[in-house]
Amino acid sequence: MLTQMQTDLLVGTLLGDGNLQFLGQNWRYRVVQKTSHLPYVFHKYECLKNYVNTPPKIQEFKDKNGKLISRCVFNTLSNADFDIFAGLFYKKDIEKNVWVKKVPEDISKYLTPQAIAFWYMDDGALKWQGKSNAVRFCTDSFSSEELILLQKGTL
Repeated sequence: MLTQMQTDLLVGTLLGDGNLQFLGQNWRYRVVQKTSHLPYVFHKYECLKNYVNTPPKIQEFKDKNGKLISRCVFNTLSNADFDIFAGLFYKKDIEKNVWVKKVPEDISKYLTPQAIAFWYMDDGALKWQGKSNAVRFCTDSFSSEELILLQKGTL
C-alpha cells in the first residue's frame, strides 16, 4: 500500500513530467529527467524504493541532430498499487490505441500541499527570476477544461 508521501509524489509528478506505463497486467511508474536534476531523481527513488529493484541510471544517446543527451532514468516494478492512479490519470484513445494522460475530474481530492510541491519540482519555475517571487507551472499540455479543474482544486 502506498504511503501519503508516495501518493503525493505520484499525483504531483503525474501533473508534471511523470508517467505510468502499462505492462500487461499492472502499471509501473517511470522517471526520466535531465542529469542536472539528479538529486531530485534520487529523492523520488528514495520515496519509492520499496517498489524499485534497480537504482536510477544515467542514459546517454544522440538526438536527431547528433547532440549528446544525458538523462537519469528509473522504473518501479509493475504493481496493482499504481493501477488506481492509471485509472485516475489515463484514458484509452480507442482510435489510436494509446493511453492519454488527463487531469482527473476529482483532482481537488488529491492536491495536498506536498503534491503541489512535487508538481512544482517537476514542472515549475520562477516567473521572473531575480525580479519577482511569483512561480509558474507549465500547463500548456492541459486542455481548458483541465486547467479549470486545476484552478478550482487549488483554491
